[in-house]
Amino acid sequence: MYLRITAQGARAEDLGGLLGKLPARFVVRQPPSARLRLIVEASQPGSITFTLLAYPEPASEWPNEPEKLDILDYVLTRVEALSPLFRSFLDSAFGAALRPLAREELLRTRFDLQAEIAPLAVNFRNPRLKGYFEPLGYRVEVESPIFGLDAVLLRVAGVQTVPDVLRHMFVLVPAVDRAKSPPLTRAEASRLGEVCQPWLGKHPKREAIARSYRLRLATLLNRDILATP
Repeated sequence: MYLRITAQGARAEDLGGLLGKLPARFVVRQPPSARLRLIVEASQPGSITFTLLAYPEPASEWPNEPEKLDILDYVLTRVEALSPLFRSFLDSAFGAALRPLAREELLRTRFDLQAEIAPLAVNFRNPRLKGYFEPLGYRVEVESPIFGLDAVLLRVAGVQTVPDVLRHMFVLVPAVDRAKSPPLTRAEASRLGEVCQPWLGKHPKREAIARSYRLRLATLLNRDILATP
């Protein structure tokens, strides 16, 4: 699974300098059976492309003999193993690292951004793919199938800050993914509520997004948590 972000605009290439500060501040908790890599793919005046790559360890339960391995079943298993971990990948790689840099002007600058993520365990015709992202100002493209699987490549583009596109992905991608994670703990729900602020409160699909997490909207927005003594 990968998330690729391209930013275009004045000083976009300077984002590479901020990414260069991240490794010392990374809090990358290696997710079970996966590894993370952050790669700057291209950088030139007015443009930068960087990718967060999450790849699984080999699945030990599969046979070593190539003739006994059904590659489509293997790939599908790996997709479904990674998909529910996406939020932890993103939060581990960027969440703790971006907060100390929040005052940097570039992180508050809106760029022409394109974000691409694949593969997602989502049906190609799922209407939520556009319904969740378009109200935030994105143009949405979906490509499917990937490797002949019931999975998609999702591409969104719009004028956004880098932290905002990460927050939107953090919340909305798991909300559309059919490979559901276990119910959120109280701490996880509180963290999710922080990332939802303030944009989710005005989202026309906010109730459906909350239900996808098996939460009431008030809980997702931290209102219940803040009201609890």
